[in-house]
Amino acid sequence: MNEMEVISHLNVSVGLFPFTKILNLNIDHGPNVFGLCTIVGEMDHESADEIAQRTDESSETEVVTTASGQPARLFCGVVKNVSVNHQNEYAKVTVVLEGTCKKLDIQTHQRSYQDTTATYGDLIRKSISGEGTAEITVTDKQTGQLIVQYDETNWDFCIRMASQLGAPVFSDVQADEPHLYVGLPPSDQVKDLSTAEFQMAKSTMSNQMQTGKIVVSEDASDAGLKSYCYVFAGNFVKVDARFYAVKSISAEMKDGILEMNYGLLPMGNEAPTAGATTDVKGLAVSAGMNQNCSGKMFTGTVKNVSGSKVQVQFSFDSEFSGNHWFEYSTAYSSSDQSGWYCMPEVGDTVRVFFPSGNEGQAFASSSAPRFMGQSPKDKVWMAHGKCIQLTEKGIKISCDGEEAFIDLTPDEGITISCKKDLNVNAEGEVKVQAETIKLIADEKISLGTDRAFIDITDETITLLGKEVIVE
Repeated sequence: MNEMEVISHLNVSVGLFPFTKILNLNIDHGPNVFGLCTIVGEMDHESADEIAQRTDESSETEVVTTASGQPARLFCGVVKNVSVNHQNEYAKVTVVLEGTCKKLDIQTHQRSYQDTTATYGDLIRKSISGEGTAEITVTDKQTGQLIVQYDETNWDFCIRMASQLGAPVFSDVQADEPHLYVGLPPSDQVKDLSTAEFQMAKSTMSNQMQTGKIVVSEDASDAGLKSYCYVFAGNFVKVDARFYAVKSISAEMKDGILEMNYGLLPMGNEAPTAGATTDVKGLAVSAGMNQNCSGKMFTGTVKNVSGSKVQVQFSFDSEFSGNHWFEYSTAYSSSDQSGWYCMPEVGDTVRVFFPSGNEGQAFASSSAPRFMGQSPKDKVWMAHGKCIQLTEKGIKISCDGEEAFIDLTPDEGITISCKKDLNVNAEGEVKVQAETIKLIADEKISLGTDRAFIDITDETITLLGKEVIVE
C-alpha cells in the first residue's frame, strides 16, 4: 500500500483566496447539515482588501490538497462570510464556507404535491429539479397522502421528506452543485485504517496514542475514531478485523496538521461490497411534522366533486395534478368530517383547513367568496344547473335554463312552464277557482273520470257517460 501523506498547512490551498500561509482549517460534516469549512490564513494587505470587496454569498470555491494518498478536493462550497484583520506585516483573513447544498436553503416555496402514488424520493427530486440532484439510498415508499411545502426551503423540505423514510440527509461536500443523499452515501472502497494509514498516524500522534492502537470507543450502535486519513461521510473503513461506515466528520488543524475525528456506524466483521449502502438504524430519524401548515387555512378552487369529497387546486399552485380527495365538512356533517348538504360545485372557491402538522388530516370546508361587494338588488343562487332568482320584479325558480320554471310576479301572477310533463297529484281535492278559467291545447283536451269523459279536438267534441245532459 502506498504511503499516505498527512494533510498540512504546507499542502493545502483555497481556490479563490491567495493565502501565503494557512493558519487553521476546520471541516465539519454530518447528517442534515450542509457541511461547514472555516479557513484562517495570512495574506498580503492588498489581496485581502480586494478579496473582501469582490466576494459575496454567491462566490464559490474549493479547498484542495496535494498530499499523496488523500482525496484532492477536501471541500467545495459557497462563501458564507469573509473577515479581514490587518496586522503589521500581513492581513489575517478568515473565510467560512458552507457546502453547495446551501443553495437549496435560500428561497422558500409554496406548493402542494397531491399525487398519492408518488414516493418521498420522487418529491425530493422534483422539489430540487433544476437546482440540484438527489440519490435515495434507503428503501423508498409512496406518500399515500397530500404533501404541502409551505414557506419552506427545498433543503428543509428534503430533510422532512427523508424523515418520513426514517433517514437523514447527507450533502455531498465535494460537489460543485447541490447533490444530496437520503441515507448514507454509497461507498466504492474500504479504507484500512489499521495498517499503513494508522502507522503514519501513530508515528505522528505518539504523544496521544501511546498504546500503539487506534482508540475506538464503541457501544451497541456507535463508535468514534481519530485519524490523519481524510474520508467522507458514507465511506467504509476497516479497523483491525471490523468494518465501519463514516457518519460524521470533524477535522481540525493542530500544529499545522489536519486531524480527523470520525463518528462511525459498526457494520460487523464482513467486508461490505463496493457501492453498498448502509443500514441507517444507527441514524434513526423520527418523522417530521409540517409545522408551517399546522393550524392554518388556505383557499383553493374545486376541480372535482365526488360524494362528500372534493379535489382542490390551492391558490398558491400554478397548476393542478394529482388524485388526493379532501373530505368536505358542512354545517350538517358527521363526526368524521363528511356530509352531504351544501356540496360545492366545480369552480367554486373553498377553504382547506390543516388542524395539525399532518397534511393527511386536512379537510375542505365552507365556500369562500372571491370578493365582498355591496348587496345587489338582484340576487341569484345557482347549483348544478338549478337557479333561484330574487329580482325587483319577482321570484323565478328554474331548472336547466328554460326547461322548467316557475315565475312569480305581482304584475303578471304565476307562470308555470315545462317542456315535458307537468303533473299535479293530490289524495284530496284539487280546487281551481277563478273568474275565468282557460284551458288551451294544441291537439286535444281530455277531462274524465273512471266512467265518464269529455274529449275536445280541433274538429270534434266527444261526450261519454251513463247520462249526458246537454242544454
